[in-house]
Amino acid sequence: MFHWPAFYTNLGFAFEYSLKGYLAFKGWSDEKLRLEIGHNIEKAMSEAIQIGFKPHAPLVQDIVEVLGPLHKTNQTRYLNGAPIVTPVDHEQACSCVWDHVQAVGSQLGVESWS
Repeated sequence: MFHWPAFYTNLGFAFEYSLKGYLAFKGWSDEKLRLEIGHNIEKAMSEAIQIGFKPHAPLVQDIVEVLGPLHKTNQTRYLNGAPIVTPVDHEQACSCVWDHVQAVGSQLGVESWS
């Protein structure tokens, strides 16, 4: 459990933008991303996997499943004191997102950065 809404809001955006970047690189238009994906990171992940994305971190899917519905409806911004329960602690979640962003980059041919 973790009560810091900004942390999970930013993790949601890291997933959203990295997956949208992957889809855009693979030919999705801005309009298609806006209309078909929006802020739905679960759908973005599913679509990316369908066209060849392979998540490196084993917990990515679990974290996306928890954050997806909250991110899509902006609930991570306005938790009203309710904790978000994730399959990992915040440090592991941050590491998982970093691994995810690295996986997106490596699968698109972008050099890794530290």
